[in-house]
This record gives sequence, C-alpha cells and structure tokens, in this order.
Amino acid sequence: MKKIDYLTGLKGLAALLVVAHHFSIAFFPGVYWDSGMLTHISGDIEAIFRMTPLGCILNGNFAVCLFFIVSGFVLSYSYFKHKNYDKLKKQIFLRYFKLAIPIMLVLIIVYFFVKLGFMYNFEASKITGSAMWLGTFFRTDFSLLQVLKEGILTVFMQPSGGYLTVLWTIHYEIVGSILAYIVSFIVLDNKKRSWIYVLLIIFFAKTYYVLFIFGVILADLYLNRKSIFERLNKPVISFVLIIMVIYLGGYPSGVIPTSGIYFWITKLPLGMEPYLACHFLAGLVVVLLVLSSKPCQKLLALKPFQKLGNISFSMYLLHVVVICSLSSYLFL
Repeated sequence: MKKIDYLTGLKGLAALLVVAHHFSIAFFPGVYWDSGMLTHISGDIEAIFRMTPLGCILNGNFAVCLFFIVSGFVLSYSYFKHKNYDKLKKQIFLRYFKLAIPIMLVLIIVYFFVKLGFMYNFEASKITGSAMWLGTFFRTDFSLLQVLKEGILTVFMQPSGGYLTVLWTIHYEIVGSILAYIVSFIVLDNKKRSWIYVLLIIFFAKTYYVLFIFGVILADLYLNRKSIFERLNKPVISFVLIIMVIYLGGYPSGVIPTSGIYFWITKLPLGMEPYLACHFLAGLVVVLLVLSSKPCQKLLALKPFQKLGNISFSMYLLHVVVICSLSSYLFL
C-alpha cells in the first residue's frame, strides 16, 4: 500500500516527542516528578512543563497513544481499500517479523554496549537525580540467551521493558495489530459495524487496545464517510481541536494533580487512570485533526517530518541506548 505521507510525518513527530520525553526525564526529572531535589532550572520552569498544557510536548505516553492509533488506521486502511483477504493473512504473519528483527538487532547492540562498559547512565543519574528512571537501567547482568529470549518472545507475550524500557509497548503493538486485522475482517461491508465498534470500545475502553479500535474506525470513516472530515476542515474547528490536544495531551503522567487546571479531572468518575483517559482522547483528536485539516497534512508532508517518519521505529528503539551511553558520557 502506498504510504499516506502525512501519517508518516505524524509518526515521526510522535517519535520525536518520545525522545524529548525520555531526555527530559533523564536530565531534567523535575519536568516529570514533583520534588525540589530534582529541580535544576530556576523560575519553576520544570513545574510549568509538569503541570500545565505545555507538557504536551514532553509527554511520552501521549505520543505512544498517537503511535497506536496511527498503527490501527494504517493496518486496516489497506484491507478496507483493497479487500484482499490473502494479503491480510500475509500481513498478520509478517507483522511479528517486522517488529522482532529490528528489536533483536537493538538488543544485541545493548548487550555488547553493557558488556564493554559503554553505559554511563547510573553515574549520570547520581547527578541529575533521575535515580527512579535513568539510574535503574542495565543494572542486571543479562546473559546473551536471556537477551535473545527477551527479543524473540518476552516482549511480545507481556508488556516488558526489563532490558530496554521502550519495549513495554511492543506487546500492545503486536496484540493491537492482530486485533485491528481481525476487526477489519469482521466489519468489512457489515451493515451493523457501528454497533460492533461501540461494543469493542466499551470492552477495551480502559486499555491501550482501544486506540487500535479508534484507528480502525477512523480508517473506515475516511474511506466510506470522507465527507465527515471535509466538513471538519475549517479554521475554527481546527483551532478548537488543537486547543483540546494541547490541554488533554499535557495532562501529567508522573504526578497526580492536587490543584491547578487539571485537578477537576481527577474528580471525574472515569473508572480508569485520568492520564490514560486524557491521552487516549488527545491521541484520537490529533489523528482526527490531521485527517481533516489540509494545512496539517501539508505541514506533516514536508521532508523533515517524512524523514523522521521513515526512521521513527528505529529512533524509538535506539534513543534510550543513546541517552544511556553517549549522552550520559558527555554529561559527565
């Protein structure tokens, strides 16, 4: 399937947000956790990013939600468009290998970096104060066999980031991808698919899997009800959606708001963690905005975002390795 360039650009932007998020936790942990000992910048700058909508540009969980929705969209879009069942079966089979091969390569790199003493994250964490994050990595002596098991099996079977923290998302990615394929097959040309979508959203509402369902629904609407997105392509609506994204995407993940503009959300009977509800909704609104706004599509189709999108998965897998090795070494 030909890539939808602006969604490729959106993946690149999401990957960049994850990198910014982890870099900030490593060297400026006050933007994530509320403790005076972790503050390194005067003027409450870190608190501003931690407790206001500005935090959306450093919010990794929000960016991960974007990844999952885009994955659900792209995986189902091709099947909805071409209705090729044989290709669908092939995609399900290949999905594991598309994820596993780069994961294994990165884990082998990490293994040898650790063995050769190239990781300086523990020493750096003593200075930055990021003992709860940066200081926890690569403290266990994994064997090569354990590393191989982690990349081939463990990360796919359960949310595991034991050897490389970013790999906690891979379980959701593989299961969510299969879920998206199955749902696409079930709802294709099904006149009652709206009810199926509602039931699936209710069932998966409190999990990351609902994001893949959002992606399937958006792909269905984009192909069969494109007029909905065309009606949303208005400056006023785009402005409202952008404000929603900034506000909801900025909801803090590392602290529970006890005051300020997010406190009221903690009082809502959501039945789930407020930060998850906010980030799920923020991710949905972002993709809805991009699918409906021509200016956003033109922006994300620019070469810098396309290049980021093309290397987004590699960047996602490798950036913590760089932070723990080269960045920590240079910091020291």
